[in-house]
Amino acid sequence: MKLNGFMQDKVSEVDKTVLVKWVREGAEEEEWHEVQPIFEANCI
Repeated sequence: MKLNGFMQDKVSEVDKTVLVKWVREGAEEEEWHEVQPIFEANCI
């Protein structure tokens, strides 16, 4: 996962935990609303 590589300094530890949890739980589209703000603030 890139959050443990060159992208690790792009999000806070709290946001990283949320993103990793979302991915590990299957990255369901229904849960996108929980991670979308993180992506918008840090990745786009």
